[in-house]
Amino acid sequence: MRRYSLGAPVPLSRYNVLILALLLLAFAVRVHALGEQAVWWDEAWSVMVAQADFSQTTEITARDVHPPLYQWALHAWVRGVGISEFAVRYLSLLWGMITIATIGAIAHRIAGDRAMIWSLGAAALSTFLITWSQETRMYAQAAGFCALASYAALTVRTDVEDRAHWLLLIGAGIGVALTHYLGALALAILNLHVLITLRGRTSAFQRRWIASMVIIGIVWLTWVIYAYPLTRSGSIADDFSPLLAFQLAATLYAVGTSINLGDYGVFAVMVSGCFAIGVALFARYDRRSALLIALMAVIPPLTIYLLSILDTRFYSPKPEERYFIIFAPLVYVGIGVAIDQFYRLNRVIGIALILGGVGLYGVAYLDDHDQRYYRDDYATLFRAIHALARPDEPILFVSDDRYPLVYYHLNRAAGWQTPLQIVPIPAPEHGFSDDRMEALIGSAERFWVVEIEQHFRDPQGFTTAWFAARYPRLYGERITYNGFTLYGVPRPLTDAPMIPPVIDQARPGDIARIGGAGPIHLWYEDTPILTDSAEQWRIVQFPIFGAYPNGGYQFEHQGAFYPFRVTEGNRGGAPSVSRVLDFGDLRLTGYHVQADRIRPGETFVITLYWQVDQRPTRNYTVFAQLLSGLTVIGNDDRYPADTPTTALWPGLSFTGEHRLRIDVAGTYQAAFGLYDLETGERFKTPDGQDMLIIEGLRVE
Repeated sequence: MRRYSLGAPVPLSRYNVLILALLLLAFAVRVHALGEQAVWWDEAWSVMVAQADFSQTTEITARDVHPPLYQWALHAWVRGVGISEFAVRYLSLLWGMITIATIGAIAHRIAGDRAMIWSLGAAALSTFLITWSQETRMYAQAAGFCALASYAALTVRTDVEDRAHWLLLIGAGIGVALTHYLGALALAILNLHVLITLRGRTSAFQRRWIASMVIIGIVWLTWVIYAYPLTRSGSIADDFSPLLAFQLAATLYAVGTSINLGDYGVFAVMVSGCFAIGVALFARYDRRSALLIALMAVIPPLTIYLLSILDTRFYSPKPEERYFIIFAPLVYVGIGVAIDQFYRLNRVIGIALILGGVGLYGVAYLDDHDQRYYRDDYATLFRAIHALARPDEPILFVSDDRYPLVYYHLNRAAGWQTPLQIVPIPAPEHGFSDDRMEALIGSAERFWVVEIEQHFRDPQGFTTAWFAARYPRLYGERITYNGFTLYGVPRPLTDAPMIPPVIDQARPGDIARIGGAGPIHLWYEDTPILTDSAEQWRIVQFPIFGAYPNGGYQFEHQGAFYPFRVTEGNRGGAPSVSRVLDFGDLRLTGYHVQADRIRPGETFVITLYWQVDQRPTRNYTVFAQLLSGLTVIGNDDRYPADTPTTALWPGLSFTGEHRLRIDVAGTYQAAFGLYDLETGERFKTPDGQDMLIIEGLRVE
């Protein structure tokens, strides 16, 4: 086998600035918007478990499906930094940075300076790695330990007497095994690699390797013996092709996404092909390292597939992207090595691959980052409960499986741990009884009932009806599918504090909320668009509809302003065809046809342009009809821009899109107008017209 040589020796200092720049870039894209997304169920569960005492944290983790090391670390972490979206995710960010630095170190050790730079760049910009460095879960930590164990394994193979790296191998091996059960698979791959490449290894290496694995195995088995009787079992995934697991892995490494895999098939195949060829070229110089990279790329998808279909006691989920993150470090080393091999063969090809990778990863990052903003799903609801409830008033909640979010958001509102009594209500089929409920309420004069997606847990509303039949309802709020109600002895709510909006950005489909007593006004730039003059404390909710434009909005309460911005809103603009129809409150000013000739099975996309002259007092519906002569062969009736017309304000200009699909060739017309859904009456212009007709739509 030929000696691998990079040519003339190049001191590492030549690359120090570039290395530092890539590490800073990796940190910047991970820390940016780290706290600007609401926690999801798994993150809330992690924080909830970490808030328990140490023994409870250990037992709850064992009863779930994970080893305890991450939850132990988070247990200590939250006690040092507190609870916020930013704080609880920062631990994963640190592990993400350790992973990236170790990827660079591995690439440098086995393939030299340039491969290190390419590997660092790929890892820094990978949306796959970025995403799991911003999650309050154990996967970034598992990937970090896997990277460290791999680095140690590659180091001790050439320096058997390097005691520090043998200790690192043992420590990282224990770490990955006690962070996630699939960490044992990472260790199995390392052992398989040693077994395949055993020839030529010294007896001293073999003894130290076996001793290291025995120590790791003893620690891991100690945990398994404790946890196995407690660990829950789970369902088996639906039948699917084993190719799906490999397709998922390839797409993750190519573009960093796990949804709509078919849309990225070409990119996944191209990246996988370049990866395989590049690693094969590298094998000419270092077969052992190339083999380890190949094993880490191929064995995990196959094993995850097999674990998903085997009928075992252990929880068996379907393949998901998070399971591949553990093995990703060596794959990104392989990507850097592959690029370096192509660059060595032909610089133009190498540069083309680098630019293509930057383009793919950059687009994926921008798309992922665009979705990273805070949505008010639960925060205002639980901040209101925290503000209104007293410690002697129990908080009873009925929920499908959202209980971690209940605990998280109440504790988050309190700044650390809430003084409120949080009590889950058993489901009707799991212990719900009059005696049980009266025991939960106890002697409290007032208590709160919180409903979180109750329609899943109690679709008939049995629980709510039970309370309504026995206790006076004093106050309540509904927030989408959720809500809360105060029962018991009356007391005023006017002394409750203001709850400012938790968002600073909203998009169509979101809801901006503020809580307070007294008049509350909403402004769009300098235009007043909403006034709620009720004196009682309440939550004012402002849905962001499709007709609303981008720009600055703000709530006003008692002279204080609470701003937020609407993004990706309605852009309005001027129509390509002007046609004015005055429907009183609303005026149609023109339209635009995306294409007046289409093929059968395609859709005419027609945009209407509207102007609001005065605030409508009723909700009007747009009728959109595709006509063949006098026959209606397709329609798309909806509010203009999917916005109730009573939610519009004078001076607002907006567009509304309608889609009319047709399967038969011919020439058609489109008709548009307004009608009252309750009466069916069409609105007419002053000259008697009741619709806009667009002629000459052709299906060829």
